[in-house]
Amino acid sequence: MRPLLASRTPRVGGLAAGLLLTALPACNVILDIPEPHCDMPGNMTRPDGGTPPQGGDDDAGPRPPVPDTPADARVPVPADYDGDRRADLAMWTASGTWLIDYAANGFGSWDERIGGHGAPDAVPVPARYDDADLRADLAVWTPTGKWYVDYAANGYGAWDDIYDGYAAPGAVPVPGDYDGAGRADLAVRSTNGTWYVDYAANGLTGWDVIRTGTGNESARATPGDYDGDGRADISIKSDGGVWYIDRADDGYEPAIWDEQYAGYGWADVTPVPADYDGDHRTDLTIKGPDGAWFIDYSHDQGFGTWNEIPTHHGEGAVVPVPADYDRDGKADIAVASDEMWLIDYAVGGYIGWDVQVPLTP
Repeated sequence: MRPLLASRTPRVGGLAAGLLLTALPACNVILDIPEPHCDMPGNMTRPDGGTPPQGGDDDAGPRPPVPDTPADARVPVPADYDGDRRADLAMWTASGTWLIDYAANGFGSWDERIGGHGAPDAVPVPARYDDADLRADLAVWTPTGKWYVDYAANGYGAWDDIYDGYAAPGAVPVPGDYDGAGRADLAVRSTNGTWYVDYAANGLTGWDVIRTGTGNESARATPGDYDGDGRADISIKSDGGVWYIDRADDGYEPAIWDEQYAGYGWADVTPVPADYDGDHRTDLTIKGPDGAWFIDYSHDQGFGTWNEIPTHHGEGAVVPVPADYDRDGKADIAVASDEMWLIDYAVGGYIGWDVQVPLTP
């Protein structure tokens, strides 16, 4: 296990702009738009001058892992459902219907309406669980520990596999490719900070990894491939703004973090880690409630600097859904609501919405 890194703080304009500030930075201009700046040590301010709350790790209280969901509610679930390496627009309804709008023929209407894919209190977890092709499989997880999968390889229509025994106290599902086998492994994180992983490569026969000490119930699970080795790393972001990473390459040791980075937002931001620069490594990224996205690229001398801060990208009640919608290898900034899906492609710089897709019922 590598030595624990000292906490580092994101910088703006080359100077620190996080919780450990001791000097005022000079502001620079990114994408010719206003950026957050530091007007007091340790306090990041929004472009509109408001000061976000700097909540501690515990002050937000517990988040229900599976909230009560109306039967007609829709959850955005973008993924590559047809194997063309582009994320498709998709919604899963609490009544069990999967709506898919394929990127290949242009966004604008649902190409697929697949019913019968629900379960009590289910959470949608589409991923590539089968290595037979490049398409995402339809899947849901339930708090009772069941994992339902409908494989794309034989056509969507009904559950092909139902795995049981994947429950934990207050768990949330965190599937990912933790062993680099090219398939999503079944994984959950409990509210007491235990991360459980069952590798698909050995047949999904039981927990292969039980990693304790991954934060309290208010911490957000942020798994991703932060070092580009093809394996998902265990990661969380605390409400106090610290991003913790336990890399897969040296094994998941209980209560030991390989890296910690401070200054990554306050209690009301949403972590949206993804590969925004196409280097095959997950970048540390947060979205504020005012629509500002803060991106720290992994390739730029490691983490510690806000490289881009696009503003006006999803104010209000929208869900961030970053993904590669145009097959350029970079995550695009995107948000979805019940009525609209908005995408700003990375290829032209994050300067405004390139695609606005009205969502039909």
